[in-house]
Amino acid sequence: MATAVDGHARAITNNSASPHVSLTSINIGDCRWTEGFWGEKFALAEEVMVPHMGTLLKGDIGHAYNNFKIAAGLQDGEAKGMLWHDGDFYKWMEAALYVYAVNQDPKITQELDEIIDIIGQAQQEDGYLHTHVQIKGLKRWSLVTNHELYNSGHLITGGCIHHRVTGQRNWLDIAVKHADYLYEVFQPRREELARFGFNPSQIMALVELYRTTRNEKYLELAGIFVDMRGSVPMDLHPSVPYWFTGDQCQMKTPLRKEVQAVGHAVTGFYLYAGAADVYSETGEQALIDALDRVWSSAMGKKMFLTGAFGQVHHGAYDDYNMVHEAFVDDYLMPNSTSSNETCANIAGAMFNWRMLNIKG
Repeated sequence: MATAVDGHARAITNNSASPHVSLTSINIGDCRWTEGFWGEKFALAEEVMVPHMGTLLKGDIGHAYNNFKIAAGLQDGEAKGMLWHDGDFYKWMEAALYVYAVNQDPKITQELDEIIDIIGQAQQEDGYLHTHVQIKGLKRWSLVTNHELYNSGHLITGGCIHHRVTGQRNWLDIAVKHADYLYEVFQPRREELARFGFNPSQIMALVELYRTTRNEKYLELAGIFVDMRGSVPMDLHPSVPYWFTGDQCQMKTPLRKEVQAVGHAVTGFYLYAGAADVYSETGEQALIDALDRVWSSAMGKKMFLTGAFGQVHHGAYDDYNMVHEAFVDDYLMPNSTSSNETCANIAGAMFNWRMLNIKG
């Protein structure tokens, strides 16, 4: 059972002012599950899952919070965890915010304020922030697999949600400073940077930042990241591993010319969801036409009966077009060699939800 409650927070995706959507969301906290299956799941998340993930990520096992402290100069040590670990930490913080929007427990926001202060100290003066790159002294934008833009997207989205739920600007200010840096780097559309948005959480994030601030340059940059897909030759580049040069990361064909869902299922759905957000603000017909084709391909010909996505763990269209955790040929649904990871199912839900909002 769900029941409406008083709430001051806005919707997770604040598309209430978007001119090209049919449906908009209720506000975060305006409705809560009180009993039944989803009520039990929310209680489990509130009482066990989210606190436990925080314990891991803030401690020496997860080491994510330690990375920020080290990058801020507050602690000695090495960068540990995956290159997308910053993004994992931001997503845990965001999850804690959704719990707070319902239970209004001040301990959650008090802890987040302390963490946000550390993140702000870790951020470099020009707005750049990636703890592994900073701690290890790596060159910025030297390898697409460093996941710099993926982390950026979760940083920016979290800042938007924090502002909507709490009314505070401390995380949002960090997100704005970082987005302004990304605009300076990517707005010129340098060819050597065209492939860096391969795992594109930043497109959705920049549209959310536009919706939050109404600064049109963030929507412009989101559109640039969509435009850059498939915009450069397939030749190898020092920053791009050879298996990233084809359909694997949706870089073989410009999105507006795409006829099917291709490549890595997660990065594909992130791209399609981000492009759907861009369409909801711009109403560009070529964009929604492409998204309709991709949606029909993914849902009608490449989705398992369970609702899962990722037909193969490893595969190929030809010798020079290798794919991983990916969509492949229509109706090819192997059981033992499929990927079907949770990330792809979540990303698929994100794309479907946006298309539902657009189409009604």
